[in-house]
Amino acid sequence: IDDWVFDQVANSADVGDPFAALSAALYGVLKRHGTNEQLNARELAWMQLAERSGLASAGHMLAADAAEHKDSAKSVADLRKWAEKNPGAAADLAAAYEQGNISGVPQDSALALAWRKRAGMLGDVVSMRIVGKKLIDRGTPEARKIGMIWIYSAASTGDLEASLDLAFAMTHSPDSDTNAGEALKGGVALYREIM
Repeated sequence: IDDWVFDQVANSADVGDPFAALSAALYGVLKRHGTNEQLNARELAWMQLAERSGLASAGHMLAADAAEHKDSAKSVADLRKWAEKNPGAAADLAAAYEQGNISGVPQDSALALAWRKRAGMLGDVVSMRIVGKKLIDRGTPEARKIGMIWIYSAASTGDLEASLDLAFAMTHSPDSDTNAGEALKGGVALYREIM
């Protein structure tokens, strides 16, 4: 991006355009990729403008910036705020509950699974796969069927790993191959009804 283009975007951000604000702040972040520098004051103001305007990705970026720079209480609060709308924030919050490694977030597998489901519902493919595998691992026929729906949903996005997970789930069923195939057929039918 040349300076003229950035100046135009920055000027729009400075007069209150939330989309320009998010773009300008992200440009600065990308320019410094790998340097572990915090947002500068202007970028922070732009990101906050975008967040106040309801852009969930800006809220998620602010939470990630806080976590990266050891303000874990702010990070958790920001993640909780944006996790309902942003798949990345929901997945990050799920990971925090899975690991229990962020201040104020104890390890809690039930909450982790709930946030993974939310992230998957918002389109996070990795979360779809994780939810599917966890449900399949429960071993009950109903959980297995629902788990296969989650993995099928991820695979239908073109995700190769999800396709492999689905094939593995079908071939390593505690039931016969026919039952695994039937579970998949039922899952696909249910998926199509829902979608």
